[in-house]
Amino acid sequence: MKLVWFVLFFAAIICADEIQRTKATVAEIAKLRTSDKEKMTFHLENVYKDRVYEANNPFPKLMMKKKYQNEKSFMKETVTFKATLFYLINDADIYDYPNENIVDKWKKNRLFTSNQKTLNWIKITGEFSAKRWKKVTNAIWIKKNDTIEKQIVKNK
Repeated sequence: MKLVWFVLFFAAIICADEIQRTKATVAEIAKLRTSDKEKMTFHLENVYKDRVYEANNPFPKLMMKKKYQNEKSFMKETVTFKATLFYLINDADIYDYPNENIVDKWKKNRLFTSNQKTLNWIKITGEFSAKRWKKVTNAIWIKKNDTIEKQIVKNK
């Protein structure tokens, strides 16, 4: 019988801590439920002020590269059309993106295909080398005034 009382007493001591924490948690929840909404909003504002959302954020503001800043407006201007054959009317520079880096220089009369253009640029989607067409893997652009659309005459 002494053993049973000892075990119950020991269990009560061990569980007393848990019971106290549970009572405190229940009391906090009841307090939050009964408090008015303004106090809760104020409490939430204080929580967010403690986080990184403050105005004096130590991290720098991230800026988009200049190359991509006008990309959205540029892509709105891009028109897609049926694939067409073009040829160069003079030697021309080839760009990786309109008004960006020159990646190649093509000679006069070179043939290429395209299905996208803007007001002043044509995207090259395919090229002819050794009288065979091959798809261009990376996006390259050419100025529109260096090209002429090739008219294909069909025999009757």
